[in-house]
Amino acid sequence: MVKNHKVVSSKNSKKATYELKCFEVFLTALGIDGGKNRSEVREPPEPDVLFHGKDGDVGFELVELCDSGMAQLNKQLPKTGGAKLIHPNAPTAEIIKTKLLKNYTTSRPIELLCYKTNRIFSPDDTICQELKEVIASIDHVKFRRIWFCGESLHLIYDPNRLPDLK
Repeated sequence: MVKNHKVVSSKNSKKATYELKCFEVFLTALGIDGGKNRSEVREPPEPDVLFHGKDGDVGFELVELCDSGMAQLNKQLPKTGGAKLIHPNAPTAEIIKTKLLKNYTTSRPIELLCYKTNRIFSPDDTICQELKEVIASIDHVKFRRIWFCGESLHLIYDPNRLPDLK
């Protein structure tokens, strides 16, 4: 379990722990001390993480932007060894559109945190541009802000220019 976070979920604990680690990277990039039991994993249809911020609670939906071929390869190679030629396919638009159209049950504001690990080759600027294009194609964005955490942290969507979460 991730230190100083609550897992109040029957979600797969491995996935919950992984999401909390990714969320901690996000909080660190924002300069927020995440070590005060300020976040917890939640069950669908709520967003993935509930963060207790200075101005109240905020729900965060997390999504890893990944190449499905890379994801499968990361699972296979440790077991089989060797090398394999793959053709990168980063379905960022499909992944983000699914999250943008999903319905969540919560009375709290919701933010979307997109992140990448070693399962996608696209550089940040390419991903940021693609995210902005997909967001622009949606009539009503349910998230109050959308973030992308790659090589650095990017605020992709913030129509109200809200203050930070600290």
